[in-house]
Amino acid sequence: MYKYFVSTLYCLLLFSCSSQLTHDYKSVRVDEIMENMEEPEWAIDRMFKNDMHKHPDLPKMIDRLILETDYLAEIKHPVKTFNDFTNELHLSLVDFKNSTQQSQSVLTQKWKQVKNTCRNCHDIYE
Repeated sequence: MYKYFVSTLYCLLLFSCSSQLTHDYKSVRVDEIMENMEEPEWAIDRMFKNDMHKHPDLPKMIDRLILETDYLAEIKHPVKTFNDFTNELHLSLVDFKNSTQQSQSVLTQKWKQVKNTCRNCHDIYE
């Protein structure tokens, strides 16, 4: 009887964990991508705070953010709004990257647009 109880308990635990893992996969992946975006975002913020908007690493940091945004798009989130925010972020990052040869004021405005896109999404999806 004890073996039956233990095997039943084991099966229940196994099935509950496996369904939970598949359900949470997308949110776990989104969290990983968000963590990967923290360093380049922080680096860009520091560049702008120190008037280093022409820093040679700026395009590299933007490329890292664009890459992570592409990974977000690959998830194909079931909520359309999430995908819309992802697309908006991608477009604002590309626009920001295309502006790296412009004045500091233009670059600052483009970076603010990127950050506003992030903030708008995080207001809904925290």
